[in-house]
Amino acid sequence: MSRDKRQRILDKIRKLQAKTTTMGCTEAEALAAAHAIGKLLDAYGLTMTDVELQSTTCIEDGVASPFVSNRHPIRYCLGALSTYCNTKYFFAQREAHETWRTVYYFFGLPHDVEVAVYLTHVIMQAFERESRTFKRTADYRCLSRTDKREALKSFRHGMARRLSERLRALKADRDRDLHATGRDLVHVVDAVVSQAFTKAHPHIRMVWYQERPYNEIAYDRGIMAGGSVGLHPGVKNGSSPLQLPG
Repeated sequence: MSRDKRQRILDKIRKLQAKTTTMGCTEAEALAAAHAIGKLLDAYGLTMTDVELQSTTCIEDGVASPFVSNRHPIRYCLGALSTYCNTKYFFAQREAHETWRTVYYFFGLPHDVEVAVYLTHVIMQAFERESRTFKRTADYRCLSRTDKREALKSFRHGMARRLSERLRALKADRDRDLHATGRDLVHVVDAVVSQAFTKAHPHIRMVWYQERPYNEIAYDRGIMAGGSVGLHPGVKNGSSPLQLPG
C-alpha cells in the first residue's frame, strides 16, 4: 500500500473519532464508529512491516474519572477495553483543581491508544445516561437511602459486565478476520507493546476487584442496559450500516 493510501486510512480514522455524543451523534453512531475505527486500524496495521511496527514509539494517554474516588464503573471495563484496543492499562491518582482523581491510562501504539481513550469517553457517557434512567424507575425510588446506593452500584456492575462481554465478542470477530489474512498481526503488536510497557513501567502491580452485586434486580437491569447500548444501525460503511452485537 502506498503512503498516500495509508494516509487516507488515517484520515478516515480521524473523521470517525469526531463522531461523539458531545458532537451531536447518537450513542449508537459513536459506538459503531469505534467498531469501524478498529477495522480501519487493522487494515492500516496489515500494511506495516514488522520492522515498522517495532520501531513505532508507544505512547500513553488517560481519562480522568469524574468521581473523586476510584469508584467509577469504567474500571470494570478496562480489561475488555484494553484487549479490544491492543493496549495495556493502569490507573493512578493525580491532583487536579485541588482534588485527587483517578486517571485511567492506556499504553500502546498511538492510534490504538487514541481509540481506547475515545471508547472510554463513549462508555462513560453511557454509564451516566443509563444511571439517570435507572434512578427514575419505581424499583429504585422505593428504596431507602442506603439501599439506593447499593442498588446503583449493582446496576453499574451489571452494565459493566455486559459491555465487557460485548467488547470481547467484537475483539474475537476482529481476530478471526485478521487470522483469515494469513498474518498474525495481533501477536506482533502485543509483543511490541508488552516489551515497551515493561520497560516504561517496571513497578506497576496488579489489582484484583472481587466485588459482588447486592441487589440482583438492579444488577439484571444493568445487564439489560449494557446490552441495549448502541444496538441500532450507526455509521455507514458503503451501503450497509454497521451494527454491534447484542
